[in-house]
Amino acid sequence: QLAQEVRTVRSANMPILMLHERDPDASACEFGKFFETTPADLIFSGLYQALAIAWHPGAFRDVCVMQVALAIMQLLDQKPLATSTLQVTRFAERILFKVRSMKYKFIV
Repeated sequence: QLAQEVRTVRSANMPILMLHERDPDASACEFGKFFETTPADLIFSGLYQALAIAWHPGAFRDVCVMQVALAIMQLLDQKPLATSTLQVTRFAERILFKVRSMKYKFIV
């Protein structure tokens, strides 16, 4: 089912932002595992050309949130105007709210 959703999103030319869970307590796995489980047509069509953002737990989470916020800004073609982690995080919250009402699909 997930593979079909990814195909649908890609065929609609919608951007995909991938996060790679790194918390062992949240069932994290090595990135190489995705190449074993992802259908070949998705791999060969370039699904993994864009790097996934590592989603680390604990003290590193704030950095991950900032990376996601910056990636969302790039997807929406906006310049990162914020300079602090708090500003980027607040911007990310506003953007996520805005994006959910648009033609973007979040696959969890």
